[in-house]
Amino acid sequence: MGLEGVELYYDEILRGETRKIVGERDAMGRLLIYGDKDLEVPLQGLEVELTIDKTIQYIAEKALRKAVKRYEADGGMVIVMDPRTGEILALANEPTIDPNNFRKYTPSQWRNRTITDAFEPGSVLKSFLIAAAIEEEVVKSNDIFFCENGSYRVADRVFHDTKKHGWLSVAQILKYSSNIGSAKIGEALGPEKLYRYLKSFGFAAKTGVDLPGEAVGMLRHYDDWSGVTLETVSFGQGISSTGMQLVSGMSAIANGGLLMKPYIVRAIKDPMGRVVKETSPVIMRRVISERTAATLSRLLNGVTDSDGTGWRAAVDGFAVAGKTGTAQKPNLKDGGYLKGAFMSSFLGFVPASKPRLAILVMLDEPGGINYHGGVVAGPVFSDIASKSLPYMGVFPDSPALAGAIGRSFGGERRFTLASADGGALIQGSTPADQTVPDFSGMSMRMVMRMAARGSLDLDIRGNGTAVKQRPRAGSGLPEKPVVVWFK
Repeated sequence: MGLEGVELYYDEILRGETRKIVGERDAMGRLLIYGDKDLEVPLQGLEVELTIDKTIQYIAEKALRKAVKRYEADGGMVIVMDPRTGEILALANEPTIDPNNFRKYTPSQWRNRTITDAFEPGSVLKSFLIAAAIEEEVVKSNDIFFCENGSYRVADRVFHDTKKHGWLSVAQILKYSSNIGSAKIGEALGPEKLYRYLKSFGFAAKTGVDLPGEAVGMLRHYDDWSGVTLETVSFGQGISSTGMQLVSGMSAIANGGLLMKPYIVRAIKDPMGRVVKETSPVIMRRVISERTAATLSRLLNGVTDSDGTGWRAAVDGFAVAGKTGTAQKPNLKDGGYLKGAFMSSFLGFVPASKPRLAILVMLDEPGGINYHGGVVAGPVFSDIASKSLPYMGVFPDSPALAGAIGRSFGGERRFTLASADGGALIQGSTPADQTVPDFSGMSMRMVMRMAARGSLDLDIRGNGTAVKQRPRAGSGLPEKPVVVWFK
């Protein structure tokens, strides 16, 4: 019997059946003819084909493990989803277990925290607040709110921003992640509408993903809200959610307002490899209009501008839409919040114009003074996206870079790209020419992406900007890796 995960959820399908037949045996116990003796004969179970992409899974696990170690976090999670279909491409948890030696771990360590653990989402929730407010025509992206120079009293509470702000537009409230601005947008929207939209985005309900142990999270009905709940929920406190709910909700914005049902099994097959059942994408409902979704994509893209809180999540050559989050962890024993304990996150999608990946990165209690989501989780998002997109055959939407690529390569051929850190080769199918492109002056990521458009292996040396290469630009495609020096 499966103990956890896909094996448990699909246990009846995977384990097969045991049937009894009747037969006779000789003195040695050998079956002679069918007669009147029971005999158990196992029938082989079916097989499942996962949506998990092993390369993207490897990229996600490696990036998460590196970040948890670097920032001395207690743990973390990554979910990568195709927002167009709901297919889960990667699920990574830290700390993790060795499934081949699962008895070394307690059952609580077996769980998949991306669906079993609920936590306060923090500022990533502002994406859904502003989506609701724009959809209801309560605000426009250029409407301005006074953010009280960083201190705002509501009932018996005083809310603060990390920086003092005066007047900010809705776009700036999202870009700079103002709690006070978000609270005022929530007040303009009202409790009933905020509650209704959050429920529509999938909060406080199971997503229906085909994995066991999915948590519901918590969002009290607005009739039970206190005098400050409207404001706190507006910036992601007083509500709890799972990672799967968050990435599904963001995928709805990426997908033109349509909420998809996430799934991890693409097909069920018999032992001969024939498809018995195939999973098709399921639209749960329309949450917001395409127009609102497009507006949100533009606003979320501003978060990764050079002066936005999520600039470290930017990916060379691609527009990234996303939101940072830094949520205090609640004190479940004594009430209130734990001092110095945070869940730090980045939630977004890329490319912003035609999304292929929706990614949640969450770090649990990163240490040190650099604990904010944009600082610790943003780079992980960038790392995963920048390595996964070329592997998927998705290339920069920058016109200048696309033109350079088009001039360097034409036609169709296979390619391999060695990662700069010596990781696994990335393979795909791309246009190709008979000459080596000119890499001079390009960043390392840009060089890797251009190489991913042709049949080139790279030998990368140094850091910074490309200053030299061998063979030179315009040479015929070599059998050996192209060496590029950076300085």
